[in-house]
Amino acid sequence: MYRISRRRKRGGRPNVKSLWLACMAVLMLVAAAMDSPPDRDRIPTAAREEIKAVELEIDRIEDETLNRAQSSTLDRFQQITRLGKLIFHDRELSVNRNESCSFCHMPETGFTGPVSALNQTTSAYPGSVRTRFSGRS
Repeated sequence: MYRISRRRKRGGRPNVKSLWLACMAVLMLVAAAMDSPPDRDRIPTAAREEIKAVELEIDRIEDETLNRAQSSTLDRFQQITRLGKLIFHDRELSVNRNESCSFCHMPETGFTGPVSALNQTTSAYPGSVRTRFSGRS
């Protein structure tokens, strides 16, 4: 446990650094105690299969785009367009390398979430850190 230093700076104020560290330690303990349950408990069962299908579709689109980019000669505009599409569907750019931007913003559904079971039950999609999934947007 942190001990707050009894030393005082000039002017009689307590050591601010020690006080700040103690507050941060308490906040970390509170945050750990309030950790939410795993996503399997929070994501509706109906949504899990639909999520897998969406993830497979995203991977298919990324692979198809990469193959097209490598197999043909593209002008400058087409190269930039393909690069944007690849970045948008790339899972490696997320915190845990498990989710692309298109998981929540699918072009085929008007850049909204494509999982109907989640759209009906929540206002937010599970993020890259699945245990931080919440019911707010």
